[in-house]
This record gives sequence, structure tokens and C-alpha cells, in this order.
Amino acid sequence: MFSVDGLKFEIDGIEIPTKDWGNGHYTAWWTPTAYGNKQVKIISTNNFGAAATETVDMNIVNTAPNLNVIAFEDVWANINNGVVEMEAELPSYLGAFNKITAYLSIDCPPGGCDPWDPISGIEIKGHNGEWYELFRYITPYGVACSHSIDVTDFMSALQGKIRFRVNLGTLGNGFLYSLSLGYDQGVPAYPYSSITPVWEETFNFGNPANLQPVPEIAVSIPTNTKAAKLKLVSTGHGWGDNNTGNAAEFHEDTHHIWVNGAQTFEQHNWQNWYPNPDNCSPQNGTWYFARAGWCPGSIAPWFDYDMGAFINQSSVALDYVFDEDYIDLCNADNPNCVTNATCDCNDGFNPYLIVSCYFITNSDTPIDGGVVLGTASTFKQLAFTAYPNPTTGKLNILLENTGEAMGVRVYNSVGQVVRTVKETSNIGQTSLSLEGLPKGLYTVEVRTEKVVGSRKIDLE
Repeated sequence: MFSVDGLKFEIDGIEIPTKDWGNGHYTAWWTPTAYGNKQVKIISTNNFGAAATETVDMNIVNTAPNLNVIAFEDVWANINNGVVEMEAELPSYLGAFNKITAYLSIDCPPGGCDPWDPISGIEIKGHNGEWYELFRYITPYGVACSHSIDVTDFMSALQGKIRFRVNLGTLGNGFLYSLSLGYDQGVPAYPYSSITPVWEETFNFGNPANLQPVPEIAVSIPTNTKAAKLKLVSTGHGWGDNNTGNAAEFHEDTHHIWVNGAQTFEQHNWQNWYPNPDNCSPQNGTWYFARAGWCPGSIAPWFDYDMGAFINQSSVALDYVFDEDYIDLCNADNPNCVTNATCDCNDGFNPYLIVSCYFITNSDTPIDGGVVLGTASTFKQLAFTAYPNPTTGKLNILLENTGEAMGVRVYNSVGQVVRTVKETSNIGQTSLSLEGLPKGLYTVEVRTEKVVGSRKIDLE
């Protein structure tokens, strides 16, 4: 019934131009005229015309020392609560720090650590309302460990009052998470930066029905961009005799980034993890084997690609092409698949890659980031709605083009199929129950005769 209709900022009686991100988040750029104490008035109005004002005091200083800030401590993620959100107060700054390092500690909760290596990670909510994967973390086999990673490229989000989110796809007792951030005093190459999401999805790997499932994305480039890069992390999961070549976890592959229709960057997504790069050893289990972009008890490495050659363009088209030599023959979508002693065509635990990619831009003037320009001709994912999201159990699926028949699969965080709708009786829409599943993030895949789409669903 009630909603925020508008918001504005006032400093020294002057209104600061505000950007409405269309999702309940507002930002504004302001250049102080002097150092010292200032008051910021935040004036909001609702859809009935009522207004409220909040005043925030700030002290603007010239320099800042090295800082170490605790974001959160001893957050317990487990089978009953696999997605945990926290709010943190970080320093606000411009051009004060040239490096930010994240320090992660994983400890055992009461009852002991999770004995397996589930997929995990830390996300941060930017001031524009977007969630970003700060880093992906695969937990160790049943032990406590500590880790660090350079997160300077996320500087635009790592300041002020923001929200963090811990994800853990566990079916057990889980872990305790603690995160602190180290800010190194120094002048950065560019004081302003921005983050534009390119891909944040889970994609089937080697599926004969769609060997290249990642959609081409066009991203606009702000005119004041001085430097840019792509940040990509893609970890391979799914394995066993039912997957050709023991993919994707234990299959060595090379993928490619195409820019404007040309193969431009190579990603050899394979790591030899013995010894463990974060000194998280020894562990239980098979932690010492090489894997597709990750290992138990470590932060999955980002692959950075310099986009400086393209910053004078108004936009850039990006493709992520999976290794073209791999096909998963033991797949329900392979029409020639035969179930036998080494292949269950309906197993459902097929290879997949979890992909996150961001377009990072830098400038010496204020920058709000690019815009994803994906259209019907470039964005090849199926358009559908999954609601409510978050959900407590029931999930409704509605196709944009309601005249099509569809099938639905729901995957947990380790790629296992946990729910299916093989053929809809009501063309263009269906519903299914997620009751009985552990709380956490799931991927809903909807498939029609010609195209596939996926969405992340938060089960509360």
C-alpha cells in the first residue's frame, strides 16, 4: 500500500542531484568545498505525499591511515540457514586507499566442521542495490582455515553502510565465517570505479542439446572510462562415471572470451592444488587432486582480462565460449545415450560451470558504470518469471510466451537435480513445491523445445 516515491539529499541547504536506480536505492555525487564537519539531510517522500527527514553527520578529513575493519564475525551457515545476511559499517573515502584485502577465517561451529567441501562464497550489496560475488570459496574437508584475496576492484562497493551475504550449499553442520577488510593507505591510479555484472549464472557444460549455453552480452562503456577489465571466475562441478571424462570437476579445459565477435582471451581453467595455495592442509578427503578452477579449502582465483583496447567504444559485445572439444555423452539430452553399467542417462548430476563475470571500469571523474544492452537478438536465454522469490515452498513458473510447452528442473548448490516437472499439462505455466528441501539458494532451469533459461531462487 505504501512505497517510497522519491528521495533527495541536501547539504548546506543545496540539493544534490540524485540518481534513482529503480530498486529502492538512490545515490548522488557531491564534491565538498572544504574539509571539516558537514550535515547531510536525507529527505524521502512516499506515494501519499508524506515526507520524513534523517540527518547524518560526517567529518571530512584530508588523509587516512591504514585500516583494518571487521565486516562480520562467527556467522554460522549450515543446513538450516545456508544464506545469511549482515550489515556492516565500512569507511567512506575517495582516493584514500590503493589496495583492499579481504581476510576470511573459517572455524568449526559447536558439533564440528562440515566433513565435505560444499560450494560457498561471500557477496556484497552495492549502493545501487546490485549483489556482487566478492569471492567464491570452497570449504575444506572438516578443518578450520584462513585465507586472503585482493578485492580492490570492488572498491566502489566496499565503503559506507552496506550488506554482506554468506552462501553455503551444505547439507550438514556448516562452518563459522569471519571477514575483515584491510585498507592500505595510498593514491590509487583512478579514484572512481564501477562494477557492471555480465554473467552470474550456472550453465550446463557439454550438454549435447546446447553446447554453448552462455548468452552473448553487450555492455555499454561510460564515456569517461580511463581503464577497464573483465573479472571472471568459473568453477567446474559434477563428476563421476556417469559424466564423460569425469567432468566438470576433474576435467581439464580451456575456455575463451570473445570480444566483438573475435576470440580474444584464453582461460585455462585448471589448477594443480598440491600443496594447497592457502596453506589449508592437511585435510580429509581428496583435497590434493587438481580441479577445474578450485580446490577444497581455498578461494577460487579470479581471471582478469585487460579491456583497455576497447574503452573508446560506446559498447562491447562479450561471449564466453566453453571448451569446444568436450561433449557429455552420458546426458539425458543426448538422443543416443544408452543406460548401462557406466552410464545412467537420467542421473541428472551432469557437468556444469558456475560463472560470475564483471566489467570493471575506472576513471578520474565520477562514474556510475555501464548498462547491459542484451536484446532479443543477443540475449538468448528463455524469458520466464519464477515467483514468489524468496519462497517458503511453493514456486510458480510463467513463460513470457505462454503458448509454449516446457520442462522444469531445480538444482541445489552442488548441481544435483532435486525437483523436476517433465512435461507441463498447462502450457506456459506450472507450479512445483520445494517443501522439504534445506533453506538456501537453488537454480531453476526452464526448457522449451528451442531455448533454455535459468534463475536463482532463495528458499527461506
